[in-house]
Amino acid sequence: MSGREAECLRALVRSAAPLAVSASAVRRRRWASALFVGERLTVGVAAADDQALDAWLASLPEADLPMRSGFVASAEVTARDAGRATLDLLVIDGD
Repeated sequence: MSGREAECLRALVRSAAPLAVSASAVRRRRWASALFVGERLTVGVAAADDQALDAWLASLPEADLPMRSGFVASAEVTARDAGRATLDLLVIDGD
């Protein structure tokens, strides 16, 4: 796991407080546009409180996920099941 990936997961978990969420990277791949470079992270998240998880997931597209080494440009829920979700995050390099 890269330092940026770990930092992104920590920011994601912090943004869910007070909901206790666990997050783990499922897949990552490099990404680039004409102006930016970064990576797409597929992340699995889980929480015991399903209603609170729904509320947090709904807020993610507008959430500020502060990182020292870049920023999360987008966060999208791609799958949802009881107590679990899969997210697609676009993380832009800040270096």
